Amino acid sequence: MTDQNPYPQQTSYQQSAYQQAPQYDPAAMNRAMLQYDDRKKSTGVTWVLWLFLGALGGHRYYLGDTGMGIAMTLTLGGLGFWALIDAFFIPRRLREKNQVIRQQVFASNGIANMA
Repeated sequence: MTDQNPYPQQTSYQQSAYQQAPQYDPAAMNRAMLQYDDRKKSTGVTWVLWLFLGALGGHRYYLGDTGMGIAMTLTLGGLGFWALIDAFFIPRRLREKNQVIRQQVFASNGIANMA
């Protein structure tokens, strides 16, 4: 009976990839996550703004799209049509905005993008 390891050894590529993986300070990661949680845009707030102030572009102002918000305010949300169609774009825009916020917060804490 031989005493062989049933698991194959890692290849040099796997070992080097593991060794090159960046290690982040847990305190910095925790700080970055707390800052992100404070700054990210809320789904509930966005939908409530759309529901009550959609024709005036309230949700667009909240998400930082000031130009679109002004255009919606001046046209009353395209007489309601633009505001209605905009409901289909809210989830994507919210994800994009939160991703930008996440990248900014993590970069300010010295953590590379972890997409």
